[in-house]
Amino acid sequence: MKLARLIGIAMLAILVSIGLLSTVLLPKIEAALLASGGQTSALSVAAMRNSVPTVVRATPTKAQPMSMVLAQDTFQRADHAFWGVASDGQMWGADANSLPGFTTMNHSGRIINGQGAYNATLGPPSTNADVVFSGSLSSFHLANLGSVLRWQDKNDWYKAYLDGTRLLLIKNVNGTMTRLKTSLFAAQANIFYSLRFRVIGSQLMARAWPTGKAEPQNWLAMATDNTFTNGFGGLRPFVDKDVNVTITSFIETSVTNS
Repeated sequence: MKLARLIGIAMLAILVSIGLLSTVLLPKIEAALLASGGQTSALSVAAMRNSVPTVVRATPTKAQPMSMVLAQDTFQRADHAFWGVASDGQMWGADANSLPGFTTMNHSGRIINGQGAYNATLGPPSTNADVVFSGSLSSFHLANLGSVLRWQDKNDWYKAYLDGTRLLLIKNVNGTMTRLKTSLFAAQANIFYSLRFRVIGSQLMARAWPTGKAEPQNWLAMATDNTFTNGFGGLRPFVDKDVNVTITSFIETSVTNS
């Protein structure tokens, strides 16, 4: 019994001594760690204990249209009569595979030795869509270069086009044309221009620029009309005799906002 009591008293004395040593030596040990490379660990522990979470917010940006390609043609194919099958595998419609004058030549779509209006559609019908093409005319005399959206037939459509001095938005209903908007835009013969035409809901908008230059951010022509709600996208140049059309690219996408 005496031996057990002595052992218990000795162990208690040891534990008390260890506690006293820890109290005295712990600050010195921590200081030594900070001075000898333990700074990162000590600071990390303190930071985790005392820090407040930082909220990171994304920088607001202008909303871009959500889009899906509906039709596309780069005209990178052998020369042949008519426009045939586009580079996306879809067949050109309307006049493009039946009316003389349509041809592919030198990796471009051409309309040669023609006169009057020429309709070419590509892809499925759409509601809200955006068409961009690049092309040129050999002359703007009694001729224009433009694209169509919500094309129903040869007499019913929306169109954006260049006539040499202006960019115009028009609609054609049962063969009767109505001008919706006109803006100044100087275009020259044998110079390639790109034209973007977009229709969302009742909003029509268009802009044009020399191909190879930066696309402008602002719409040059805008109008509101609710005559047509859907239809095909495509091209509809109008030419006088001996005026030739050259198209190097065409793409139509569906869009959800302007």
